[in-house]
Amino acid sequence: MSNEARQPAWNKTLAIKWFITIFIPLIILMTPTSGGYTKEIRLFLAITVCAVFLMAFETLSTMMISLLLPGAYLLTGLGQSSIVFSGWLTSTPYMLVGAFIFANVLDESGVLKRLTYWCMIKLGGNYRRMLMALMTTGILLTFIANSASTMIMIVFCYAICKALEIGQTRDAAMITCVGASSVMIAGLAIYIPLHISLIQGGMNVVGIPWTVSYITYFLQNWPQLIYAYLLVIVWSFLFKPQSPTLAQRGKTYFESEYAQFDKMSLHAKKALYFALALMALLIVGPIFGMEAAWIFALFPAVAYLPFMNLGSQSAIRNVNFELIFFVMGCLSMGSVSTNLGIGTLISQSLSPLLSGLNAYFVIMAVYLLGIIANFILTPLAYMAAFSGPIAEVAIHLGVNPIGAIYALLSSTEQILLPYEYPAYMMFLAFGMVKLSDFMKLFSIRMVLALIFTAVIMIPYWMFIGIV
Repeated sequence: MSNEARQPAWNKTLAIKWFITIFIPLIILMTPTSGGYTKEIRLFLAITVCAVFLMAFETLSTMMISLLLPGAYLLTGLGQSSIVFSGWLTSTPYMLVGAFIFANVLDESGVLKRLTYWCMIKLGGNYRRMLMALMTTGILLTFIANSASTMIMIVFCYAICKALEIGQTRDAAMITCVGASSVMIAGLAIYIPLHISLIQGGMNVVGIPWTVSYITYFLQNWPQLIYAYLLVIVWSFLFKPQSPTLAQRGKTYFESEYAQFDKMSLHAKKALYFALALMALLIVGPIFGMEAAWIFALFPAVAYLPFMNLGSQSAIRNVNFELIFFVMGCLSMGSVSTNLGIGTLISQSLSPLLSGLNAYFVIMAVYLLGIIANFILTPLAYMAAFSGPIAEVAIHLGVNPIGAIYALLSSTEQILLPYEYPAYMMFLAFGMVKLSDFMKLFSIRMVLALIFTAVIMIPYWMFIGIV
């Protein structure tokens, strides 16, 4: 393989990306230190910002960045190995491996594809109902496959656009963005072990233990699903389909595809029961003191038992270890930042600014802070690094930290550019969405989410007593 095939060709755009990646951290290194802003914190920020730009510009692979980041913290003496790699001693990496194996087993059985087409047929009719069906499919997939539903929806949205032969049009952008939003917004209402473990890790390092069950999390955040469907209504009202036959062609396509399925085999039925058993265990597990993360980590092994015979070696080989290392790199970022006292610095800086505000405006301030932070940090890094400090600030101001944490989590979804959230970059990587269409749709989405959070979510959190 040639060097040109291994890495992007050197050009003016790439040179600008590398210049920004190096120049901004150098500027940070030249900033004066004072008070709580120490030389170690300055160095940490420079290294971390450099890594964030490498991720945003995709000038290095995610795996290389995930290996280099904790290595840089160690080599510069910002933390000992017990701190830098503390995330590997938690349930997070094992939970992620289990979740991927679980999703791969279901995908290989054909159950997910069958369920997806069935939903699209039953709910698909006119253009708006077709988009509603797509949103429903993503939410259901998230219930079943959890965070692994993202990759399923990426391929599914691409397949729809190709089947409908609509190219890189606004219609393709609508389908892709609705599909992306379905699994991402669903993650605000459905327990995602990846997100919860990052937040728990950030809170634990500042001495604020927090656990939440699968069902409790849903009951505290279910109105987010209303926002998901409201988003489809607003988008479809503002942007009519360019192809007048789009909806009917879509329904016909799904009917023809679904008709090709044979009668559900014993293997597929066992896979469906396997998925339902996991969901049931996630719901009742907390009653018996079982953590959701360890359920995800251990339950997929059942698929490989002789009486099940569902699991394959490819389901293990296809685990996305690159994402796992990326998550652990984000955890390293949070552990080192806390050890350096960045959380204390943030608490000391935010508390005076928010003092005197009532609980409602404190939560709104946390939400707006997250939107700003999205331009600099990836959502996973933000969850890991800021959850502890935000919880500390909330407690100091007499506000329930749970509401503040949920506001932090909701804010990570509000972006204008795809580089802010790697999952959206993967959706756009399939070439069906123009950047201008993405920014137009997501600017509307940000405004709608801000209004919904201010009018519905925060009052709801206050009503149930977590604010």
